Amino acid sequence: KLKWQVGMTFGTIQGFKDVILRFAIAQGHDLKIGISNLRRRKRICAVCKQGCRFKVYASCDKSKATWVVRTVNNHHVCTRNMAKIRQLKYTWIASHCLLRFKENPTWPAKELVNAVKKDHGVVINKWTAH
Repeated sequence: KLKWQVGMTFGTIQGFKDVILRFAIAQGHDLKIGISNLRRRKRICAVCKQGCRFKVYASCDKSKATWVVRTVNNHHVCTRNMAKIRQLKYTWIASHCLLRFKENPTWPAKELVNAVKKDHGVVINKWTAH
């Protein structure tokens, strides 16, 4: 279980996003990722629903060429929602189920939905599985 702390470092912005994705799926919270000043990519944040206190802000430390968590509030006041997580995309499903796809290339979508629910506790619809 990941516990966000001020001072955590990530090698790249994509590394930070990947950890946010894993955290969101494991915890069942639909987090939004925002990047301030898209061209310069100086700060990135992950926040929960409006009204929830959870937030994580990170910024670039140019001297070390890393991304450092600067602000954290780990407290969620919202409820978990395992059926609607915006970060859960077909690319994540494909990367986590790749071996099964290789074993059975005609794996039915219904079985994929059940496997993701069993393995990760997340509900996906058949169109995402397709």
